[in-house]
Amino acid sequence: MARLHELAEIIRGVSFDKTEASYLPGLDRLPVLRAGNIQDALLIDQDLVFVPLNRVSENQRLRPGDIAICMSSGSSEIVGKTAVLERPWAGSVGAFCAIIRPCEEATAPGYVAAWLKSPWFRAWTRRSEGINIKNIRRSELEQLDVPLPHLTEQRRIVDILDRTVSIRRLRRQARETVQLVIPALFSKMFGDPAISPMQWPMVPFGNLLEACDYGTSEKASEDGNGVPVIRMGNVSIDGFLDLNVLKYLPGSASDNHRYLLRNGYLLFNRTNSKELVGKMGLWDANFDAVAASYFIRIRVNAGNILSELVWAFFNTPYMKRRLFETARGAIGQANINSKELKSFAVPVPPMALQHAFVTKVASVMRIRKQHSIAGETEGRIAAAIQAGAFQA
Repeated sequence: MARLHELAEIIRGVSFDKTEASYLPGLDRLPVLRAGNIQDALLIDQDLVFVPLNRVSENQRLRPGDIAICMSSGSSEIVGKTAVLERPWAGSVGAFCAIIRPCEEATAPGYVAAWLKSPWFRAWTRRSEGINIKNIRRSELEQLDVPLPHLTEQRRIVDILDRTVSIRRLRRQARETVQLVIPALFSKMFGDPAISPMQWPMVPFGNLLEACDYGTSEKASEDGNGVPVIRMGNVSIDGFLDLNVLKYLPGSASDNHRYLLRNGYLLFNRTNSKELVGKMGLWDANFDAVAASYFIRIRVNAGNILSELVWAFFNTPYMKRRLFETARGAIGQANINSKELKSFAVPVPPMALQHAFVTKVASVMRIRKQHSIAGETEGRIAAAIQAGAFQA
């Protein structure tokens, strides 16, 4: 065994004042990653904040092979998440994150990163201190015991785990490719809404709705009891549901019927960072859940327009630009209210064409679901291999 500080340098993230930050790049600024950028891979091309150059020391600039780690979060599922920078990139991480820089002389390339992805490390991070905010102390992280087999064994472990990661990456890429079919279908059947080539009637969105109300603001927990509550992170930037991490409201579905989601309801993310506000999700899961207050829960009048068409329209590049321009607010907290939402003009094609589109979307979503199920199976296998790799 060895202490983590003997195998890697741990570097604090960049501290900056919110008034100094910007969502726009500049020659005198560097991008900074936040907890949301730390996924299975490190997301360095989206949801960035740019800070003045003088806020980032040379040592805080990420290098290929560096590991970004979330050190503080309101969720035990997020704190401790890690991802590796795999290519040159000029940027750093924010104050709630840190950089772990492995010592090349001490371990085989990729070994420390592999250990930080292991179930053993994740179990340790879930014991992090704090009631509402979970934190990892740098001093405790530095003293963490890491198993240290011979270099030959380290390389073997990294090789095996790299292969499982490659398989999962290919599955994820296949699922993402399937998702791209829907925007292409929308464009082919209805045209680019930026130029309206089909000349469909454009109707204020509010005139097409039966219901439009905010979700619940009640506090949710992670104990698994009650009704799942859908939060901002459960809808991706391109509008697809991600239900891997859920929180729960106490009580039954009937107790929370006011906020209950039904098949075909739309979820509009009214509050988020400026790039993410306006995300539109489509509820199609087969279990009861409620919407959090960050969402506007929408039910369309199906006699005039179908929810799948609205969902696809709001996720077009044209509407993403409109939503970005409409959003009001400061760094990290932009808003679009229900009045503004209802004022957007939405194309209303003939119902026969809408139904044809919905049929095609359903076919694509079935394929996507098949990929998701296969991906979950591969994930369980990968977790078992990962646990066994570091077991004495």
